[in-house]
Amino acid sequence: MKNLLLLVSIAILTFSCSSDEETAIQLPIACFSIDKEVVEVGEEFVITDCSENATEITFSYTNNEEEKTTTESSFTLSFSSPGTQTIQLTVSNENETETIYKRISVLQPRTRYKFFDYPNGTRGFPIASGINSENNNLFMIEIIDDILDNSLGKIFYREIDNNNEIIESLYIGDQTDNTGNCFRFNKLNGELVFTFVNTLGNYYSSREIILDQSGSLVKNGRSDLTVSYNNIKVGDEFAFFGSNRVSVDTEFKLAPAIQIRDVNNNVIKTMNYPSMEENAFIGDLTKTSEGYIGYGGTFTSENDILENYEPVLFLLNENFELIKNIRYTSQLTSSVTSINDLNGSFHIEELSSGNFACYSHNELRVVAPDGNEIMSKLTRGSSGINDLLNLNDSFIVTENRFLTKYDHHGNELKSIQYGGQFISGLIQKNNIIYFIAAESSSDLVENLGNISLLKGFMGAVNDNLQIVDINNN
Repeated sequence: MKNLLLLVSIAILTFSCSSDEETAIQLPIACFSIDKEVVEVGEEFVITDCSENATEITFSYTNNEEEKTTTESSFTLSFSSPGTQTIQLTVSNENETETIYKRISVLQPRTRYKFFDYPNGTRGFPIASGINSENNNLFMIEIIDDILDNSLGKIFYREIDNNNEIIESLYIGDQTDNTGNCFRFNKLNGELVFTFVNTLGNYYSSREIILDQSGSLVKNGRSDLTVSYNNIKVGDEFAFFGSNRVSVDTEFKLAPAIQIRDVNNNVIKTMNYPSMEENAFIGDLTKTSEGYIGYGGTFTSENDILENYEPVLFLLNENFELIKNIRYTSQLTSSVTSINDLNGSFHIEELSSGNFACYSHNELRVVAPDGNEIMSKLTRGSSGINDLLNLNDSFIVTENRFLTKYDHHGNELKSIQYGGQFISGLIQKNNIIYFIAAESSSDLVENLGNISLLKGFMGAVNDNLQIVDINNN
């Protein structure tokens, strides 16, 4: 009998141990890998989940000051700002939840940029840039200011070769007024025309400086158009756009205007559009299938105080006859308050969807071909020196310290902090997007100590906003 009880006890114990093993609790084990421990701003890396016993996974991180989450088991990521970034993984099943963290270092890609040389105590501030169509060199127009010298700032035209070296530095003139907008026009006879939008107090006008092929001064005076923001090619002629001072009911005001000139900058005809009650201007102009469309603004002013600023879309036919204008409610009324706020850049580009992207100051809007607003938003910063580059199915805008890419509906796709400010232009060349900007720097000056100054530099990205090393091209 005792032997029988012993056998039964062993059997029960054996069965009990087997059941415990079969019903052992399966806890989740969180695990993920990162294929790079150190990356640069905008550089992509791959995150892969390697967790065990998990029925749910969630990655979370902060990018561009926004909390992001994903449940993908493997994905590509890039960070828009430098610093130490944290990636969190939370896994769970019916029994438990576990969370782990990993950190990755994101560096500012300074070694991939080209920093221009300046004498000690000198500020370099680029206000315009582009491509010289005659030799395919990049160029910038820059204000150079020596803080040890009380004289006016000097404006220079500089060309940059394929090795990213400045090969030409041409003195244009002294900076007599405030300006954040300048464009270059090549006359057929070889002369160079530089046109600035100048403001000072209640002064708002354009100055035109013409240099001959040797760099000698031909003209330094007012433009034939009161305010001229830029021009576009129209057949064998050029359409300059901006604003013209006109008399309406015995009072003077600024009316939107387009001026047609020939290849040697001679005026052929001027078209003013004085129908708007307030002062107004066309800041950018582009060709469409039905004519032309312009983007600018309207405002009232008293002395140097600017009030009631509103962005305006101008619809014109093939003959530059104004069909209608469309005003938009602006979020800029509290930041565009001075005549000085009008000396910057304005942009309009037609996207592959047929919509138009419009950008000035730090306000971005996308509008339909008939002018109906699809979206509008304020971007980072408030600088009037900015640019918009059309990539057809998307576009890139410059913001204060950031480059941001949007789709053709205005949805943000990606953003990177490039490390500077005041980008004077985005220049697409050989599938690379170059930018020339200023960065905050400091010089140790005798008797003054460390002085904070802006210095110019050049960088580049691809169309996915990944930094390109221009020193190894």
